[in-house]
Amino acid sequence: MQSSSPAGPVGKIEVDWADKNSPIVRGDLGDVILHSIQKNCKATRKDDWWHVLPADVQTIREMCAAYNYQFVEVFPGTQKGSTVPPPAKKKVSASPAELTIVKGVIDRVSSGMTRKNSPTRQVKIAGAWYTSYVNPLFTFLDKGLGREAELWLDGRKNIVGLKRVHLTEFDTDGRTPIIQRDREPGTGGLFPS
Repeated sequence: MQSSSPAGPVGKIEVDWADKNSPIVRGDLGDVILHSIQKNCKATRKDDWWHVLPADVQTIREMCAAYNYQFVEVFPGTQKGSTVPPPAKKKVSASPAELTIVKGVIDRVSSGMTRKNSPTRQVKIAGAWYTSYVNPLFTFLDKGLGREAELWLDGRKNIVGLKRVHLTEFDTDGRTPIIQRDREPGTGGLFPS
């Protein structure tokens, strides 16, 4: 069972915010990713570039995660072609063993595949997206939609374990649900009310 992300991205997609009303999308726009952008976003071709609506940038970010593309945004005032990497990413890579907890209601759960055909789950909590490559967690994430959760994240913001989903608590491994001995047999289920 693979529990980390693939070795590296298959390409790079860049969103240029020079025109905040019509960001430009460029990069490794192969058939699959370009078709997905055209299908899921309001993409128009003008001045030899693909333009999208500002609201579509989040969708492109999600597609890049699902298709294993590096996603970069370029903002006005930076040099042409320079990138604005997430500040925490470089800092965290120095200490990959550090885990953090994110708490909130699971707003959305999407399934996807890596380029090596390993299943993934993208989970949206409080407007931020996190990815899990740990298959035993998928059932709990799927059934936790709309419920309060506490998730363990690694330095790359990947979900590597669960602390709690609704009323179900998990062991220190983050994968094994704790059986509550004080509960009457036959009551509850995966998520008791």
